[in-house]
Amino acid sequence: MDYKVKTWWWNKAYTSKEKTAKEIDDKREMVLRPGIDINPVNGAIVIYPEFDTLQMPKGKYTLDIRVKNSGGEMLLKNALTINISYALDYAYRFQGIDGNLTGIDVKFERTQLTGNKILVYVTDKNDQPVDPKKLLGYDYSTTAGVPDLKDWHNLGLENPTKYTEFPDRLELEVSKFPIPYVQGQVVRIDMYNNGDVNGAYFNYWFDFALRKEGVWTIRIKLLSR
Repeated sequence: MDYKVKTWWWNKAYTSKEKTAKEIDDKREMVLRPGIDINPVNGAIVIYPEFDTLQMPKGKYTLDIRVKNSGGEMLLKNALTINISYALDYAYRFQGIDGNLTGIDVKFERTQLTGNKILVYVTDKNDQPVDPKKLLGYDYSTTAGVPDLKDWHNLGLENPTKYTEFPDRLELEVSKFPIPYVQGQVVRIDMYNNGDVNGAYFNYWFDFALRKEGVWTIRIKLLSR
């Protein structure tokens, strides 16, 4: 509990409807908290995703917890064991495929430690590049005339600031990292093609986050029958 880490402390509720980074930052402040924290109101154990791993060594932590209320107090020895491991600079979770895809192979690489660019390459099963113009984003909106496309045009807040298509890749410039801007959240990409890429309809979707700034390359290989 002596390890203090910098983390965001929310003074107002995050709704995910905020339009700018300033609107989000106005709802929170940077504070110092224990690396493993306990909410005194409800007893919830909190491990902040932003903590400095140089201060908080990875390994196994066994907690004794003292419970106290008007009826007395009790010390619970070895009440909880937590295994701390270091997160990658990115998060990725496969969500699904449809049509004639048998899978997708997605790789992330942070090629430069500073910068503000994301390069996205999509290839077919023969490693031939897929023109990004042929991949369309699914609309999740339930309101007519108000689209909610889950594609590379929509990375949250002001991102991307520039969207450029080349025959073999997308180049995206962004204003702020992390993406999404609130730690612990993810961006969903949900793309489909009606058949001019490999002769039949397909669809794939996944969630991801980029936790650190820089230049990122994302490679997506389509695996099909």
